[in-house]
Amino acid sequence: MTYDFLEKGWKKNWEGGWSLLSCAYLGHQYTRQLQEALGMSLEEALFISHRGRSACYFIDEHKKTFGTALADRAIQRPEEVAEWAHGLISQTDHILGHIEDLKKEEATKENFDLFIRSMYEYGVYHRMVKVSVDYLPQEILDKYLQTLTEARVHAEPVYEATESYMQYFASAIGAAHNLRPELVLAMTKKQFLAFLEDSVVPDQSLLEKQYEGSILYLSLDQEQYVSGNEVPHIEEKLFETSNKKELRGQSAYGGLVRGTARVIMDASVVEEFNEGDILVTGMTRPEFLPIMKKAGAVVTDAGGILSHAAITARELKKPCVIATETSTKVIKTGDLIEVDAEKGIITVLKKANN
Repeated sequence: MTYDFLEKGWKKNWEGGWSLLSCAYLGHQYTRQLQEALGMSLEEALFISHRGRSACYFIDEHKKTFGTALADRAIQRPEEVAEWAHGLISQTDHILGHIEDLKKEEATKENFDLFIRSMYEYGVYHRMVKVSVDYLPQEILDKYLQTLTEARVHAEPVYEATESYMQYFASAIGAAHNLRPELVLAMTKKQFLAFLEDSVVPDQSLLEKQYEGSILYLSLDQEQYVSGNEVPHIEEKLFETSNKKELRGQSAYGGLVRGTARVIMDASVVEEFNEGDILVTGMTRPEFLPIMKKAGAVVTDAGGILSHAAITARELKKPCVIATETSTKVIKTGDLIEVDAEKGIITVLKKANN
């Protein structure tokens, strides 16, 4: 089978503990809901999910078009940037309060729809703040970066809160069918709605396969799922990493450091991390903070100026390179690497198995 999304030049936008089902709703927002709300969107999105952990990819040109359009609005009316930040703070408070209220109520389709509506309302401001900041003219960025940073930090709890509600809801509706919550969250959107509305339970072996590995592609007019044995082969075609010795990304905070790489995807599972080791990860979250404090430098696959890694690196004054795309695939734990965060270059000096 051929897949049209293979040759599109994807760039990782985020990675973390989101389920396949969460990705389906987020993908709808990135493409169709933003188009309805703003008259523009990120147009296409790709998600790769394994065992409840997912990565999201956009096409760089589409993200640039979206971000540049927002930047043009800011050039015409600079005070709008502060309005986006204040809107994000307001929507953050709203959705966090709404989730707490919904957790006290029955897990019904009506309440789930209310949750999704709140998530989409919040997400419009979140996207405007997160994407625009990387395209704003320097004079506007200088004026509003602190305001945008404060809004972004204020919104940090939403990541955990929204996925926590998804887990809560999946546990509640799965219990009646003796279905583990992770399998509910491994459903496609179509499967989930049929389950929610008509109690149609997909074959459990199919859900297990989708949980192990799935790919979801969405555009303004298309949605496609892939699972099973094809997933690793598609990943290989999407991300060729063999024999790379140098990676390039965006400098979040300058400095030049050499050290032992520690590739950590889940901060709750850390076997060893020594003072001065270099943290290599998909993206960071607050639970990474103790590791980041010990790290000599931080390298991430994804992120922008307002990513958690970038904000924290600036606060800690740690050399940091973000948006390298494939650092967690190229670099292995134990490799000796050099992080030139002035130039945004990471070099593998010596492989761990040499």
